[in-house]
Amino acid sequence: MDNNLLIFLGTPLIVIGVTVYALRRRFPLAALPWMLAAGAVLITVLTVTGGSTAVTVSFNFFYLWVVIYALLFLNPPAAALQIGFAGAAYGAAALLLSRQTEQQLTAFEPITLIAVISTTSGVVMWLSQAREHSEIDPLTLLINRRGLDRILHAALREDDLSTGPVVAGLIDVDHFKQVNDLQGHAAGDQLSENLASGWSAVLRSGDTLGRIGGDEFVVLLPACSPAEAALHLSVTCSVGAALSEPGDSASMLLGRADTALYRAKNMGRDRVVWAVA
Repeated sequence: MDNNLLIFLGTPLIVIGVTVYALRRRFPLAALPWMLAAGAVLITVLTVTGGSTAVTVSFNFFYLWVVIYALLFLNPPAAALQIGFAGAAYGAAALLLSRQTEQQLTAFEPITLIAVISTTSGVVMWLSQAREHSEIDPLTLLINRRGLDRILHAALREDDLSTGPVVAGLIDVDHFKQVNDLQGHAAGDQLSENLASGWSAVLRSGDTLGRIGGDEFVVLLPACSPAEAALHLSVTCSVGAALSEPGDSASMLLGRADTALYRAKNMGRDRVVWAVA
């Protein structure tokens, strides 16, 4: 690659990379797929202007990071779209390079790249599935505490971007222990499954219901106000609810909800108590 061209392309990319890293918590999540696509375009430009086969092949392997990021952080349709776009960009680069008589890729380079990407993709997908399984409550198939912490962290990050407050509600089924003691643990398990199924059916798209204990559930309602957070409970429950505030962490928000839940129990149960701001 010509030194002037390297400086022309490299300097702005370094500045862009440092800026994106510094402002990573301020970028809306919806912008990340577009940034990923822009990265694939930049990789293609660098591949085509590499100047030598060795440099070109080196740049080719940066497509691998596009694939890894897409598989780890995007939903399956969005990941497939990003990987397809990166594949098209690589094909365009190969076509342009094939027209340059002094620099042609052999079949070895794309085969090696595809093999590496395929193997890495398989490993990443396996790890993603393992992570997902570790975040699922095996009885109700709801998110467990590990998954709730991850989702709530992302929701609070979006809240900081003024997409709306987050309501966190801790739901404790009143006298759940009596069900286990009088009817057996099988009846308690069946009640938990029924509650999880019934409550999940009335949630909005984007809401999250999780289970963090035998009789304790958590509901997360992003972009929601107290007036909109009507919790329709089919059994007697005590609920502690809290509204997110700027600068909240997941533990801070859930801590306020837990304090409100304690108050709800002390006030006689079967009620919703909001945390005091």
